[in-house]
Amino acid sequence: MRLFALLVLVFAMSGVFGAGVVVPESYDIDFESGLVKEFSFVFDLDRESDLKVEGDLTEFVYLDKKRVGGVEEVTVGLRLPESFDKFGVNEIWISAGDVRGLIGVSVSSSGEFSNLELDVPNVNVGGNVKFAIPVVADAGFDLASIEGSVVIYDKVGERVDGFDLEPVKTPGGVMRLSYDWKADVEVGEYVARAEVSYGGGVILLEESFGVGNEELELQEIRADDFELGKVSKVEMLIENMWGVPVSDAFIESEVLDGSGRVVSSFKSLNYDIGALRKEVFVSYWDSEGVSKGNYDVEVSIRYGDKSIRKSLSFEVGDDELIVGGIDYVASIDSSGDYNLVVIILVVVLVVINLVWFFMLRNKSGKSGK
Repeated sequence: MRLFALLVLVFAMSGVFGAGVVVPESYDIDFESGLVKEFSFVFDLDRESDLKVEGDLTEFVYLDKKRVGGVEEVTVGLRLPESFDKFGVNEIWISAGDVRGLIGVSVSSSGEFSNLELDVPNVNVGGNVKFAIPVVADAGFDLASIEGSVVIYDKVGERVDGFDLEPVKTPGGVMRLSYDWKADVEVGEYVARAEVSYGGGVILLEESFGVGNEELELQEIRADDFELGKVSKVEMLIENMWGVPVSDAFIESEVLDGSGRVVSSFKSLNYDIGALRKEVFVSYWDSEGVSKGNYDVEVSIRYGDKSIRKSLSFEVGDDELIVGGIDYVASIDSSGDYNLVVIILVVVLVVINLVWFFMLRNKSGKSGK
């Protein structure tokens, strides 16, 4: 029954996202001495691939097969040792091609340290970011025995950089492991994984952070219920590519005719956007007096004393607004064709419910005989 449910979920996900998924994506467990446990992953691949075990605790993992292809279940066995001194979350990756499932094993520390945390702020491209781990040890513990290192990975798990942390002693029995790193990398999300070693073992820490640049980017425009000559809601998706939050940002849009004359304009509400986050800006456009046809549109994103301008085009119909000039273009009319993907998902969920209903009915019918 469980395998059937996983297969249905894989089918639904592959229908929406294409081939190359694993269900579930991850398991999380706490370390137990001598634990023996099996985990099930269902892979959906477009070609047959070798199975690999990577990361931590690999010597305690076994698989029920060596290769997988198409939609296929893989059983992963885990036999934990009596003790393990690598504290934190140990990550076991089960990979086939570019698809990976995760088993996270959390190992609690022995109590010699208090609340070790890796602190990594967001940063702009080319800027410096301080990696810091404050270390507070129990009385009598030799802080000089502590060492630390960090490896940085991108969002697909590729190693980007690595370095040793430098110990800096501070008053009050506290030591700080730190390093100033220059973010000469591309804009995106990254993961820093630290290892803090001492006489009694190793503690693992992990923190995500973002690298951005100083700009707001217009990514999408929607006008779901546009009607010419009436007030229509216009939504613009803005991404803050900057490593700091932006306050009181707003958008001004001017609609120009063929001679460059402003024939209409509208302005959004004011919004705050977190660092490396997205926000939908809502405007209301009164298109009374605007005729059907093609228009140039100047969109200005304003925040503080800065302004970013984007040139777009509108193709205006009676009940349709087609936007051009951005990488992702939303062509939406009042007939609701844009809901096609949502409709497909609803159909899939209905089919799943029907299958469960008939299976349960058949089961109850047999038990009643």
